[in-house]
Amino acid sequence: MREHNPELAFRLRGHRIARGLTQEELAERAGISVRTISDVERGLRHTMYRDTAGRVAGALELEGPAHEEFVRTARGRVAAGRNRAQWSPASPMPLPPTDLIGRERDVAEVGSMLRNGARVVTITGPGGIGKTRLALEVALRHPEGEEVYFVPLADLVDPSLIGAVVAHGMGVPNPREPLSDAIGRYLQNRAALLVLDTFEHLAEAAPWVARLIAAASGLSVLVTSRSALRIRGEHELALQTLAVPSPQESSLDVIIQSPAVALFLQRARAVSPQLPEDRDTLNCITEICRRLDGLPLAIELAAARVKHLSPAALRDRLGDRLNLLVGGPKDLPARQQTMRATLAWSYDLLTGPEQVFFRRLSVFAGGWSLASSAQVCLNDPDDALELLSGLVDKSLVLVLPTDDLRYRMLEVVREFAAQQLECEPDIEGTSNLRHATYFSSLAESAEPHLEGPGQRLWLQRLEDDHENLRSALGWSVDTDQAEIALRLAGSLWRFWRMRGHVVEGRRWLESALALDPARVPPEVRNKALWGAGWLAFHQGDFGRARSLGLQLQSTACNNVEVRNALTIIGHVDLAEGNAEEAVRRMRQALDRCADQQGTWLFATSVMNLGIATAHSNLAAPARKLLEEACRLYEEQGDEYFVARAKCYLAFVALLEGQLREALSLTAAALRISVDLQDEWGIAEGLEWMAAVAVRSDAGLAGLLAGAATRLREALSLQQMPCDAAAIEEQIADARLTPQWAEQTAKGRRSSLGEVLQAAFAEQPVTS
Repeated sequence: MREHNPELAFRLRGHRIARGLTQEELAERAGISVRTISDVERGLRHTMYRDTAGRVAGALELEGPAHEEFVRTARGRVAAGRNRAQWSPASPMPLPPTDLIGRERDVAEVGSMLRNGARVVTITGPGGIGKTRLALEVALRHPEGEEVYFVPLADLVDPSLIGAVVAHGMGVPNPREPLSDAIGRYLQNRAALLVLDTFEHLAEAAPWVARLIAAASGLSVLVTSRSALRIRGEHELALQTLAVPSPQESSLDVIIQSPAVALFLQRARAVSPQLPEDRDTLNCITEICRRLDGLPLAIELAAARVKHLSPAALRDRLGDRLNLLVGGPKDLPARQQTMRATLAWSYDLLTGPEQVFFRRLSVFAGGWSLASSAQVCLNDPDDALELLSGLVDKSLVLVLPTDDLRYRMLEVVREFAAQQLECEPDIEGTSNLRHATYFSSLAESAEPHLEGPGQRLWLQRLEDDHENLRSALGWSVDTDQAEIALRLAGSLWRFWRMRGHVVEGRRWLESALALDPARVPPEVRNKALWGAGWLAFHQGDFGRARSLGLQLQSTACNNVEVRNALTIIGHVDLAEGNAEEAVRRMRQALDRCADQQGTWLFATSVMNLGIATAHSNLAAPARKLLEEACRLYEEQGDEYFVARAKCYLAFVALLEGQLREALSLTAAALRISVDLQDEWGIAEGLEWMAAVAVRSDAGLAGLLAGAATRLREALSLQQMPCDAAAIEEQIADARLTPQWAEQTAKGRRSSLGEVLQAAFAEQPVTS
């Protein structure tokens, strides 16, 4: 029986990767079979014939001593010294069975750290992210002439024994205490790399690593761990998940070459070689990778399932990730054969308080702040920072790269935490109640700020926590927590309208209103009726909007609520062509909030009366009202409604024949909406600008109208019939020309940036 020769596998793979060759390319260059290359690299073949070895060395462009050393190694004649000492019988170098995907930058970064003098480099990250695989690749590419030792530590339980295990793994003969000094004497200041794999459960041994590098001046240490060692001189690489194609990506080549999808395809073809690469299949695979957060082990375990499940069936089963992601290769450690085992390994390393905090964090969806986690998960909020830092350090919680510090769990980690929470007596309902109560309070706190100078900040804050708001709404509706559901939905309707979530917002409002109102304060339900009426109106469901307005009118508790009901009903009157009745109701609404002067409600009541008056073709009084509303909004810092007021002032300018003023107003409104990223406002601005620009440039008007139509369709927002009629009156003649159809089609397919560039270009206007 031939002696095992890991040095040959190491050299062949290292030289091949250094030359940038695949196994197939190397075999073709050398004129030998791919099977020969594959068997050697996997350790199934330990020698080569001299002629074969010579051809492989030539194909690898090895010359002189490097050529001779490779052939000697291939013949099984490993030289004494570096090669004999490099892989001790106790800890042979594991040979990766597959190529590394998506980690070239990480390999280069770790290599650069080591070349530039870093004595300890720690690769950190959650279980299954590929820390060991990356460390192996770095070791395989380590410079010729330096010793490399690989010591696995997963099975070591007692941190005090690390010196003995490392000495044995390095082949140190008859080491004496202290072991760090013995290793230093053994190396005799020679350059060497020591890989310590799976260190996270041995945190108490970190000081020994510091003593080791002090005793061995030529030694560098590469560590894989779910948490950093926290010793002086340590450099950390926090390994990220693999990149996944964006939902907007349409190029199949880009999708196939993205790291997460490429890894899935490589592993899937190993069990299902005929897996197609059509668009539907690749879209399913992309969604799978996205829902697995690009976590390599999760992707590999999922890919192995395509032997029995189609990608579509696999995607549809990802609601139960932990039961699906099992059956990893038997040659992997048991902790890496299922995602549950991988996560359980990390969970068991937590302290008791960390485990409790980790479990309770599972109620958050999409991320959280330090403050929200403290309020929702802990009785003593002062403990949050220390506990959260511990979970971040152990790679179970990720820090999001946002301006305001936020945190999240990978979804498979969150699912594991949620399962642990289910085992905590009576706590799951309590945690969800605290979560829903916290976010109900946040929504109510945000609502008044959506009308003034802080609206951008608060809109973004709500957007950041949109997944949490959805989760809280879902739980409160499902568990018949009517008051919480109505407080949440009633406080969020402006956010939904301003950020284009009208369809979703209306669904939540209707679901909340369907709950038992018996124990809900009437003002809470009335606010939800107001919001539901508005969102129904903006979707063109005027019958439902009128019904909700009338309900609100019948249950109103004060003048403001009566005003709100009259406003909804008045807008429905206007939409249905009864401008005179709309003016009457809007005037009544303004009277109801006469004592609210200086407020957003008063400003909006003034604007609503101005809109109804303009649609009654009373330009002069409409201008006065709309200018007053615009002034009030500017004083209050409400940029969204400044833009709306300017659009209607442009309509008045059109009625008066002031085309240059109308164009200036629509351009100003559009710029504000673009700056706010307000898609609804952009659509409205494009429509009114088209109505003005058609007089001088029908092609531009068609382009703008087409883009606005596409935006409204995407947002499921209907144009108000009275606005549509006023705009149609301006563009009716242009619509009959062939150019109009061509330009509107172009506007629908052009990017918004291209359309806006055309809109803001200086246009001649005929007065």
